[in-house]
Amino acid sequence: MRHPLHLLWLAPVFLLVLVAQDAILVLGAAPVDAPWLERHCPADAIVVMGAAQYDGRPSPALERRLEGALALYRSGCARLVVVTGGRREGDRYSEGEAGAAYLRSRGLPAGALVIEEASRTSVENLHNVALELGEGRYVVVTDDLHAHRTATVAKRLGLDVVLAPVRADGGRTGYALREIGALLAYRLGVFR
Repeated sequence: MRHPLHLLWLAPVFLLVLVAQDAILVLGAAPVDAPWLERHCPADAIVVMGAAQYDGRPSPALERRLEGALALYRSGCARLVVVTGGRREGDRYSEGEAGAAYLRSRGLPAGALVIEEASRTSVENLHNVALELGEGRYVVVTDDLHAHRTATVAKRLGLDVVLAPVRADGGRTGYALREIGALLAYRLGVFR
């Protein structure tokens, strides 16, 4: 009879399968188009996942997410937009504040905005939105390469979300590898 440790050679194969599966999911986010809107709207709120801001000005990543949310709002997908994201040490503005100011400058009414500015991670973004808004169906706007990890987090939190991915610009290989690594860490229980 073989010793049970002889199965250890399967561990790298198992990890490779998980990485391949996550790569397919990370790279396969569906775009928002007319049929997507018909299937998923209306929703209770549009949630913009946080991204960096520079002294009150959204980074390119945050700006493309905000533009995606604005397009959804204008299409009638939801009457409420939630911008998320806190401050890093030394920041004068939170990601949420920068996002809200940007949306207001583009014509979004202040009454249609909720600002969540305590979160520093994707898990905290969604957790804090759930605490603020309670149960509901949310359309979450994030980068296409970040969408699957966001969906994974939402599922773990028991949230009813639909992802509305926007295409991430440049540096896609490094971004995709980072997301695949984060998903693997979630699966292995490194992040909760």
